[in-house]
Amino acid sequence: MTTISFDEQRGIAEARAGIYRFLAQLYGGPPSEDLLNALAQPEFREHIETVFGEAAHPFLRTVDAGLDPEALRLEYDALFRVPGDHYLRPYESVYRGRYIVDGQVIDGAVWGPWAREVQRLYAEAGAEVVREAGELPDFIGVELEFMAFLCTREAEAWAAKDQELARHFLTLEREFLIEHLSQWVDELCSEMSSRTKHGFYVGLAQMTQAFLAADIQHR
Repeated sequence: MTTISFDEQRGIAEARAGIYRFLAQLYGGPPSEDLLNALAQPEFREHIETVFGEAAHPFLRTVDAGLDPEALRLEYDALFRVPGDHYLRPYESVYRGRYIVDGQVIDGAVWGPWAREVQRLYAEAGAEVVREAGELPDFIGVELEFMAFLCTREAEAWAAKDQELARHFLTLEREFLIEHLSQWVDELCSEMSSRTKHGFYVGLAQMTQAFLAADIQHR
């Protein structure tokens, strides 16, 4: 059985933190000018393809074709901010609280029990992701940022050679993946792919689904 060194464990945790933070940034608002410039760099493109594999191809094709910041802002608002035909209501409580009446799916209410549960988890872990994001606790971008926070803390523990603390954060990551993200984000991403008109967000949905599935499998 191969033993992974503390430095290797730290590297894995740092890489996962970076991926979760990248995804959280894309869900947290329209891409900034700095991010759009970074996406245009060949080394950044290569990194995305390495991390996400085939799931990144729709995203990268859109990037290669050129990105219009105003079109991305309008599409982001339509998906995540402005109620309308494309609006997703991207909150765990909305998806997990869904129920059916006369064959019609009714969304759960915001600030449901899952929002309160993840808020408690953030506080227990010492994360301030909600205050920093200015969003509800169970917003997709906030939950992904919390995973980035946990992975960063894990990496710091490995760097300090504190195996017990590192495994504590690994346990928190696993539990959050299984008990929260895996319970609703796949459905959100499927709806996102079907509602959006922009390849950038189709690609984001597919990359999110692929990475979460792989990360859950390896925890």
